[in-house]
Amino acid sequence: MIRFTMVDAIGMRTTRSTNEAEADFILDRLLELVELPSPPTVGVITPFREQQTLLSKKLFNHARARDFEDKLRLKVMTVDSCQGEERQQIFYSMVATRGQDALNYIFPVSLDGAVDAVEDKLKVQRLNVGFSRAQESIWIVHSMPLDEFRGGIGHALRYYRKLPRQAHNAKVELSSYCWRTSAGVRSPRESWGRSSLYSSIHHHAASRTSSRRRNRYWSSTSSRNVRLNRSM
Repeated sequence: MIRFTMVDAIGMRTTRSTNEAEADFILDRLLELVELPSPPTVGVITPFREQQTLLSKKLFNHARARDFEDKLRLKVMTVDSCQGEERQQIFYSMVATRGQDALNYIFPVSLDGAVDAVEDKLKVQRLNVGFSRAQESIWIVHSMPLDEFRGGIGHALRYYRKLPRQAHNAKVELSSYCWRTSAGVRSPRESWGRSSLYSSIHHHAASRTSSRRRNRYWSSTSSRNVRLNRSM
């Protein structure tokens, strides 16, 4: 299942690529999880290497660091280093604040042409990989309203925000901090791969690219016809 929490980063140390408020929030959740009789395996993902470093220092220098590793199999990753890694519970630290937002350097600014541009293909892949590492639950930790996220990442976050609402008739149970389902609610992996934001991104980009090509074709054809008529 998918959960969102907006933290208050005002007065905390933040940069374009680090957010201490989000790191503190995740640490507090890990301290709760590690006390469960059967805690889930946990991964933390962030778009920025600097936030990965901050999280790693905060979590692995903590007095409970050994428990984090042994009981939770904790791993802190970026969207570029999490390929092949899976955990039952994923925390996703978005980092961006209203005053400092560099996410469009990591993810596609626009979905238009994302299929054609090599650089944008990599950025779209980051969306796919980052959101498909959770086996049971993904917890998005953010520091500004979801409606204020721009570009491809904003599209992805708002897409996922709708999923719990669409499943409101299903019997959903929250067991501590791990969402589990007994009827009809897809896991984050299934939601991404089957409902498929990833596919919708490619469909959207491909259709816009195809439309532009058709427009260029008809524009070119019209210009040739005008020149032909004038020559006659």
